[in-house]
Amino acid sequence: MPTVAEAGKPSATRWEEEQLVGDEACPRPAATLAPQAVRSRSRGEFERFAAGPPFGRGPAAIKLYITPLSPYACMARIVMVEKRLEARVEVIEARTRVAGSPYYAINPSGRVPYLVRDDGVGMEGSELICEYLDRIDGTPAFAPPSGEQGLELRRLEASARSMMDGLTVWGRELRHRPEEERSPTILEHEHERERSRRMADLWEKEIDHPLMRGPFNLAQVTLACALLYESQILRSPWREGHPKLAAWLDEMARRPSVAATIPPGGL
Repeated sequence: MPTVAEAGKPSATRWEEEQLVGDEACPRPAATLAPQAVRSRSRGEFERFAAGPPFGRGPAAIKLYITPLSPYACMARIVMVEKRLEARVEVIEARTRVAGSPYYAINPSGRVPYLVRDDGVGMEGSELICEYLDRIDGTPAFAPPSGEQGLELRRLEASARSMMDGLTVWGRELRHRPEEERSPTILEHEHERERSRRMADLWEKEIDHPLMRGPFNLAQVTLACALLYESQILRSPWREGHPKLAAWLDEMARRPSVAATIPPGGL
């Protein structure tokens, strides 16, 4: 299992006190992000990252900053375990949403996940980080196939990410804002679980798609992390009326890489 260190965290924090997810689900205008945060999102930059110094100059040469309950960080951790990089990637728990956190000196945008390569170059964005971790050994396992099948996989992945984004907006509104400051529009839309129900209905139909039942891929990773977040953090009763989707998640949760990201208490 990866070493879990802490960044800008003065004392041990219980799971239920965790400062929840980074801001990936609610993108801000580019002008409000640190320049390196904007640059690191471009695919062109990935080739420069991937062509950098040889991987693994020493133990835990790469650092992955997370918060344990972030579904976006969950994606990166799953890929890390699938690629058996635990001994080479140090997982560091970042203290986010706290004024003056030393983490902001590492990643000025304050978002997670954030990966610092062994030469000190940083990158953020779960998709980019997952791709980097997948390619780092020269044998990518999560790269989408070419042609129509690749487009179909990306369609499913985009739908799963849409679900995740909506859930984390809801979660931040409920967990991080005092009741009197919560957005009535967001709560009317999200607190009533309308979006969640619609997306669960959609995935109940899509979950038998061959790409969701075949070899492990990023569409499956994204959907599993979204549903785990909805189950653990929002405690939404999405399983009701969605037996195929619930059974699929239970199967995914038995996969070692997914099980490794589930906080104490389980589903």
